[in-house]
Amino acid sequence: PFQQFPFGPCGTCPDGAAPHTTFVMNFATVFNPNGGVFVYVPSEHVPEIAFDARIVDLSRESLTWGTEIPVISESGAYTTSIRLIGIPTDPRFRLMLRIYDFDGVDGVQVRVRVFTEADVILADQTLAMRKPAGDQPFPFAGYPATVQVDLTGLVAGSTGRARVEIDPITPGLRFWAFVSVTHDETQHVTLITPH
Repeated sequence: PFQQFPFGPCGTCPDGAAPHTTFVMNFATVFNPNGGVFVYVPSEHVPEIAFDARIVDLSRESLTWGTEIPVISESGAYTTSIRLIGIPTDPRFRLMLRIYDFDGVDGVQVRVRVFTEADVILADQTLAMRKPAGDQPFPFAGYPATVQVDLTGLVAGSTGRARVEIDPITPGLRFWAFVSVTHDETQHVTLITPH
């Protein structure tokens, strides 16, 4: 029962997942591999299933097992402001803000503001989230609408830490966001998640 997505088979899932079974789901061929994916689980099976997502640099896997990416359930969606704090402004790091819409609706909007530690505003933008080309309408919506913002240039020249505040503009929006912090030399990734 777990191998079917609304948009078809997941590809590498076994035919029916036995209790206490671990398997890998390969999303390498999805329309938007960096934009996230919805995994639909029948409500009666939600307590039985756990997910793990991880960024791993295979060239350095003897040194680190990577960084876990949170897998967010519907109950983890935000409907009010998200704050992402403690974002480094050090030029040795690349910063990418990623925002996801839980309902997969093309064109939903958020307001994104970036502040310095001293509360000086560096950016104030209204952004629309987009669904990947080729995705099908609900109930075959396998992908969230997303938007990505490269924060690296926005915080350049600042000192200390920055923060990002994301406010929903579209009524009823259910969303989630994080910032990935990637070190230019080591490529190690740290995630900054909502508070």
